[in-house]
Amino acid sequence: MSYLRTLTAVAAFAAGAGCLAAAGAQTPPASQVTKSAAEKIALKAVGGGSVQSERMGLRGTEHVYSVDVNVKGKDDIELVNVDPRTGKVLDITYAGPRT
Repeated sequence: MSYLRTLTAVAAFAAGAGCLAAAGAQTPPASQVTKSAAEKIALKAVGGGSVQSERMGLRGTEHVYSVDVNVKGKDDIELVNVDPRTGKVLDITYAGPRT
């Protein structure tokens, strides 16, 4: 790669990073709680079942583990949001019937 192409690529990367920072993009926090621990916390919060999916996402401006749980003994899926720093259950909401 020529010097000019390298310089252009570096400048474009830096500009993109600057745009993300200006837009308020955040990186996930250094989690105190692991993914598997968040899943166990979510399962306990709804009384058991199985994890359908789990992801790290944003809730407002805060990062959370969002865990979809197939609730034991029900045909429902509950969405459990867990704080990745403290392990506290932030909320539980009905996400729909099992498919």
